Amino acid sequence: MLANTIIDVRLQMLNMTDQEAIDLMTKQTFQEEEEATEKLQRAKLSSAQLPLYFVGWRGWNKVRDEQRQKKGAGFNAQAFHDAALKEGAVPVAQLGALLK
Repeated sequence: MLANTIIDVRLQMLNMTDQEAIDLMTKQTFQEEEEATEKLQRAKLSSAQLPLYFVGWRGWNKVRDEQRQKKGAGFNAQAFHDAALKEGAVPVAQLGALLK
């Protein structure tokens, strides 16, 4: 996720070349060539897609951490993930309220 954000910012603002982006993904974050090529294409089409993965990840972690703090020793990661996924495709910002 961090590599996605780095690639997007460098492509959009720092003139990163396609090859530099592919090299970062394949050599430093160990992605397959095909995955890296497709990700590069998406990054070039939309300047917001790749950083949004990071935003979503941060939101998911925030909800999980809030649930962990609320439940204390009774927190169970598998139960949390099962309950969260049962809610379906809801905005992460609303997920915490649904997991009362």
